[in-house]
Amino acid sequence: MHCTAAPRLRGNPPPQTWLKKTTGIIIEGGNDYVITVKGNQPQLLRQLKTLAEHSLPCDRFVDIEKTHGRITCRIVKVFTDLKSINLDWVGLQSLVQVERIGIRDRITISTDQLLH
Repeated sequence: MHCTAAPRLRGNPPPQTWLKKTTGIIIEGGNDYVITVKGNQPQLLRQLKTLAEHSLPCDRFVDIEKTHGRITCRIVKVFTDLKSINLDWVGLQSLVQVERIGIRDRITISTDQLLH
């Protein structure tokens, strides 16, 4: 996750420390958050991938569009049964998995996962 507003903590702590602290502060303030999960949260990323592979989404949306000479397909899945996710993530309510498949001069595939 790339975060441009990371809180300053003493001793340069690892990203997972300030991220969990930040999400706690956001929830305490009565707000919601959305974060992108990437390689700097390996345990959480592993848990999310396992959840998405072995659970049925509670909602799903598919969008296909053709623009600028390419076809893009987005598949969005929402998971709300998060029992297998670490409880340190304060306020965690759902996993939103977004898969984007683009076809242009052959194939390009990328997948992103979001937490809400």
